[in-house]
Amino acid sequence: MPRRPPLPMLALFGLVVGVVACDARPTTSGPTAAPSACPKCECKCSCPDATSTGGTTAAVTPASTSEEAEELSFGLTRKLAKRDPTCLADLDRLAKIAPRTEARMQFVRGQCLMLAGRCADGATIVRKEMAATTELLPEQLERTVESYTSMYCEGPMDDRGELLRALAELQKGAYQGNIGIRACTNATRTVARLRGRVRPKDDEDWQVVGLENAFPFAAAGCLARAGDCAGAWKVFNEEAAHLRTITDPKVRAEVMRTSFDSTVPKCKGRS
Repeated sequence: MPRRPPLPMLALFGLVVGVVACDARPTTSGPTAAPSACPKCECKCSCPDATSTGGTTAAVTPASTSEEAEELSFGLTRKLAKRDPTCLADLDRLAKIAPRTEARMQFVRGQCLMLAGRCADGATIVRKEMAATTELLPEQLERTVESYTSMYCEGPMDDRGELLRALAELQKGAYQGNIGIRACTNATRTVARLRGRVRPKDDEDWQVVGLENAFPFAAAGCLARAGDCAGAWKVFNEEAAHLRTITDPKVRAEVMRTSFDSTVPKCKGRS
């Protein structure tokens, strides 16, 4: 007589047969096909998805986007130095792909707005940023904002703005680098045209108060650095009104020559 398998083996065998029978699927379709007696098998995984945190899909910034944001950020400094107004478009792009980074560059945005011709908008942002990050007094703040506007604005301005912008251009050409004869000449004409129409805001409005003394030296220095010593000497003679008040012609000529040579050394003995 054959031996009966132990009870545990019989139970395991029955379980396997039941599973196979439960997962069986009809091989034919149509009205005669018998429906399955078992529900469709489902896979339920309790492990969190690799791209989610706490059931919420995590935002992943593509490496290419991060690299673009970094490149835009570094490039903005170069564009400002070159007075390139396309820095505004770069900031707008940065605001879309890296808004937190762009939010920390509002002072740069103010300057770029000025370069793009939107001077009032740019001045508003610069004023707001400086008020929040410095301890300047109101008068100091306004003068500083005005100074930035005169340096960066490429749009229309009132008479005072035009005068200060032209004077800043002359000072840059005289004391920083060669801006070219045409730029010096245009700025000189603008200052000469507007200086009588712009009044100082107060007795500490030094750029306007001291204009008569500073203008001839800045204009002459700008042309001298640009290589036009004859033009430098000519404009100095025409605009140095504070020296022309010397009544003795010989003394006046000597003082003017000495003043010119000492303040415009590039043209000493050449004009």
